Amino acid sequence: MGSRNTSTRSSTAAPRAWTPEALSAAPFRKYQCGNCGFIYDEAVGLPEEGLPPGTRWEEIPESWNCPDCGMSKSQFELYVED
Repeated sequence: MGSRNTSTRSSTAAPRAWTPEALSAAPFRKYQCGNCGFIYDEAVGLPEEGLPPGTRWEEIPESWNCPDCGMSKSQFELYVED
């Protein structure tokens, strides 16, 4: 008989849980819309959309859409400045 892997460890890592403490200590990030290039800056927020300065990406509802083109939140990617 062949050997069988009996490990209980999952082959995929669990998603990282963002605690309020971890978020408050992390630097602010920016996210860019993959469709139109709009950049959401956590430090600035979007007060006109009900997102005050300091609103973290993880705190924005999944139902939120890009204010410029209407694309879904899932179409945004982390923006890294050169």
